[in-house]
Amino acid sequence: MTCLTFRATIERRSTPLPTPPRYEGPSRSARVTAQVAKNGWWVVPAIALAWPALDVVFLAFVSVVLAGSAAIAAVVDERSNDRADGADQPFSRRVALFLVLTLLSSALGLGHLPFSRVPDDVRSAATLVLGGGYLLRTLAMGTNRFFSSAILLQIERRHAVCDKGPYRLVRHPGYLSALVIVLAIPLAVGSLIGLAPALLAAIEILRRTRLEDRLLHEALAGYPGYAKRVRWRVVPLVY
Repeated sequence: MTCLTFRATIERRSTPLPTPPRYEGPSRSARVTAQVAKNGWWVVPAIALAWPALDVVFLAFVSVVLAGSAAIAAVVDERSNDRADGADQPFSRRVALFLVLTLLSSALGLGHLPFSRVPDDVRSAATLVLGGGYLLRTLAMGTNRFFSSAILLQIERRHAVCDKGPYRLVRHPGYLSALVIVLAIPLAVGSLIGLAPALLAAIEILRRTRLEDRLLHEALAGYPGYAKRVRWRVVPLVY
């Protein structure tokens, strides 16, 4: 259904483009507050599950996730965000489910399954990597004003290829950041148990990357040329 909707949208791109209305969205502070609340609901259950082993590294992990969520909300283009609302819900639900399972199972493993725990130096390193993932996502979203969680072409906004910032290195830095975040979370929390749902999330993200890249090749003017200049979809020298 996503592909059909996307292609139907592309077929109408010859229609004269109306002047976009002035966007009236929530303030930046309101966006940040809402995003932190949305991504912070898991803090209490995660702390409860990890309680016997709660330490400074776990609190640093929580701080990185909340700070990263706030940074993303501060730079997101709300017009693109509004276009994505309600689009492609199955993908969003699956990834959200895998993320919740990753967080809670990792916290459970840290607090109650000693055999699954990872050394503290690994946890600290993974927390730094996690912060790097959020930084990359913030740069990707702040650089590309058409960044969207849904596969769509923003015709009325004259959608164009973004080849600046991290987009000079890979075609989908947003998906690269998502992979870094989901795979770093279980190690940052401190339990190998969480790697199982994290790997499922990573597979879903890679599948989504392949689909979006194919559709952009077909529909977005200038994208095939950009793909020749920037060879790698997600991971430099790998994929």
